[in-house]
Amino acid sequence: AARWYPLIDIPEQVALRDDRVRFKVVPAGRRSGKTERAKRFVAKQAMTNDAELYFCAAPTRDQVKKIFWDDMKALTYSAAHPRRPSESELKIFMPGGTEVHLIGLDKPERFEGIPWTGGVIDEIADVKESAWQSNILPALNTVSPLRPDYRAWCWLVGVPDGLNHYYEMYQYALNSGDADWKGYHWKSADILPDDVIAAAKRVMSAMQFRQVFEASFETATGRIY
Repeated sequence: AARWYPLIDIPEQVALRDDRVRFKVVPAGRRSGKTERAKRFVAKQAMTNDAELYFCAAPTRDQVKKIFWDDMKALTYSAAHPRRPSESELKIFMPGGTEVHLIGLDKPERFEGIPWTGGVIDEIADVKESAWQSNILPALNTVSPLRPDYRAWCWLVGVPDGLNHYYEMYQYALNSGDADWKGYHWKSADILPDDVIAAAKRVMSAMQFRQVFEASFETATGRIY
């Protein structure tokens, strides 16, 4: 229970948690709770729903294990489950038949062929640009004949890294009018203490600080989007 410590409920994070939107694009400042929110959302879904398949993904297998594995085991109380998590396959088995899979997208084909319920991708700006269109989205759009009306969902979480595919995803979420997509944004200063923000500003360039702690999409010339 200690792992479920209280979070600071700023409005943008509450909306992220509560909105019923299929694809949520979440560029937010470093250490501001975006990954923690994602972990908790998947964990709660896994503990609430039986016979489902959820995922937590990151650019590489090492990253997804480092970011998610210990926390997801703790958040889902896996130590109390009849079936132990698979350390080799990075899978958590819930008592009601639901599974949580951790996936490294350095081999994006790992994502294919599974009837996903939904999940989160962290550090999406560092995932191969082709992976979303070629591997991930087709898998999420695969409709089960047993659930013809169900559509898998995904949170796309990260810190901006220039005007790459993550910028395009965010702009689409903001401007396309597609009801399946929505963008969420907040700065580290909305969560972190003032002295931590001030310390970061002292040691970083202005452009680097904006990108990392304000989740700003920057070009090489420093233009802000």
